[in-house]
Amino acid sequence: TITHYVDSTLKHVKRVVRALKDEFPNAEISTRKVALVSAIGSDMQVPGILAKTVQALADEEISILALHQCMRQVDMQFVIDEEHYEKAIVKLHATLIEPHNHEYAIVAA
Repeated sequence: TITHYVDSTLKHVKRVVRALKDEFPNAEISTRKVALVSAIGSDMQVPGILAKTVQALADEEISILALHQCMRQVDMQFVIDEEHYEKAIVKLHATLIEPHNHEYAIVAA
């Protein structure tokens, strides 16, 4: 399985899909509209923070299609259905920012 997140127009995506089908006629190629949401911080090396964040999204019935957390642990990225974008942003903020009263630091930055 090879997965690519492409931020482009529908016209360009269709062109790429056509080219892939021409190049790989036996491959199964599918597309779907998704959103990429991220939590970015300077030091996110808190045990369980990824699990807590995944659970928070699950509590809102948001399915995670893919996720990434870099080894430096300064960000988490989640690929979700596009329809859940706004709800995911609100939930990530409520889970990661509001309990720690970081609003002033974020505004000041």
